[in-house]
Amino acid sequence: MDGLNMEATTGSGERQFRPRRPHTKSRAGCSHCRQRRIKCDEAKPRCTRCEKGDLLCRYPGSSSPVAVLVANYTSSNDSPPPATPGELGCCPVPMGPSRPNTPDLDIDSQQLFNHYLQHTSQALTIDSHDAFAVQVGIPGLAKHCRALSSSIVAMAAMCCCNDIMAHPAPVPRDRERVIEMLATANRHHLNALQVMQRTITHNSPYDQILANALLMAGYGAASQRVRIWLATTAQPGEVLADEFLPTASSWVSLFNAVDTAYSSVLRISAAPTINQDHDDTDDDGQSVPGSSRAGSTGSTYAASRSTSQTQEFPPIARQAAAITQHVLFPALFATSGMALERLNRAIEGTLGVLDTTGALSLSDPIYGDAYSRSSLVTCRAAMDVLLGVASEICPLGPNLTNVPPYMPRAHLLTGVSEWLRSYLARALAEAPSCLTSRIIFSFLLRVSPQFVHTTRSTPDSSPAGLNYMPIETVNSRTIELSAADALAIDIFAHWLAFTLLIDSAWFFGNLGFWELGKIVVMFQTGHLRLPHVAELNGEWWPASIYRVSMDVQKFMK
Repeated sequence: MDGLNMEATTGSGERQFRPRRPHTKSRAGCSHCRQRRIKCDEAKPRCTRCEKGDLLCRYPGSSSPVAVLVANYTSSNDSPPPATPGELGCCPVPMGPSRPNTPDLDIDSQQLFNHYLQHTSQALTIDSHDAFAVQVGIPGLAKHCRALSSSIVAMAAMCCCNDIMAHPAPVPRDRERVIEMLATANRHHLNALQVMQRTITHNSPYDQILANALLMAGYGAASQRVRIWLATTAQPGEVLADEFLPTASSWVSLFNAVDTAYSSVLRISAAPTINQDHDDTDDDGQSVPGSSRAGSTGSTYAASRSTSQTQEFPPIARQAAAITQHVLFPALFATSGMALERLNRAIEGTLGVLDTTGALSLSDPIYGDAYSRSSLVTCRAAMDVLLGVASEICPLGPNLTNVPPYMPRAHLLTGVSEWLRSYLARALAEAPSCLTSRIIFSFLLRVSPQFVHTTRSTPDSSPAGLNYMPIETVNSRTIELSAADALAIDIFAHWLAFTLLIDSAWFFGNLGFWELGKIVVMFQTGHLRLPHVAELNGEWWPASIYRVSMDVQKFMK
């Protein structure tokens, strides 16, 4: 037995001891090899045995799934480090080191936070105007805010998921990694919500509140897109846990919550007694550097505001990297005007006539209760917002000339850092931005929470997977809606048709297609009844655009 330290007999009959062959023991092998008591070659990020068997490879120490995923992404994606205030030409904010010590983050979460600094912030940066806020300002605020640091970690995890989902031929292990990352992100997102609810007061730093709201909105869309990917790529017989199903459209509420936070800060900061006593403290009552309370409405911002007022929103058709290049744009450009006119007539017909005093008068007494009155007024306001958004993208019909303009509010913010106020104005489409998708997203930022609740509650009541499971497997009751709720769903569906133009946004992707498909399938199968649509004596425009999008996707495949 060659290689063992045992006696051997030579031809002369003499006994010799054959020495053991030298070898080294694997003392730092992966957990899988150690469990099987086999030698590990300790290759990184996965040893050879785990690579061949497509197994999860974990090493002692910082070898959790998060560490492996981040290491894999970092090794295959070389990108420049985050920009500095000097490179961006923006006004500096007092900052700590480029990799700040964030509060209460374990090793895995800290690695994801660093991943945000190195990669996610680059993916979220639209141009040099946004770079300072995304890459420097917001991470700097997170040093003093547990909720904001958790939101950054959640967004970084979604960035890792996006990289995995981009693989042309995903394997089962890819799905496990995405689920692990989604679970990590969801845990941090819920923690951010709890911390904000527990610590937000009239004296909470406004910068942290607004920055956290923006990140939560992005996470909401990105996480829903990941859930859609898990649902649509599931193997026959695979059952996903409820938290990984794309049944609830909470991302819509998270976008609308940005406006809620925005309006709250405007209201609170406008109160002199509160604003005078405002102190810049973090979750533990420590001073927060970089929050420019003093002089926030001084000459510097007044000058920048004066300059921005002279700039005009360039029409989308004249913007270089515009959605006009999308394959669906010609169809929406040619048909949206007539569709919006029809929808507007349906709303006016249901509302009745507004008298000269602005009081609502309804010809049908069935809508006489206070809730229905307010719901119909909410629909009218949401329709005005949709018309304003659509007018930036496609020409409206001749009967839609009196669209109420949206009044920007960023210049009214006080007690907010200038760099964040400027970024917020662009993110909310109140100031010029090269990202035209912000105009489309602004719909959710400008409609009322009551409207959002209606548009969420009805589609969310549909069976899980209605638009990717065979319809014969679905057993659902028909949803009867009031006239106001039916109009709200119709307005929302028309807006979702425009979101098909922004499927190239990595954190949004096919989310609009999914949500629109859910409503269209419910309508076509009779699970959702929209009485005013049946009276149009024609095709429902959102359903037509959805079918065109489906045909295009089939052709592209």
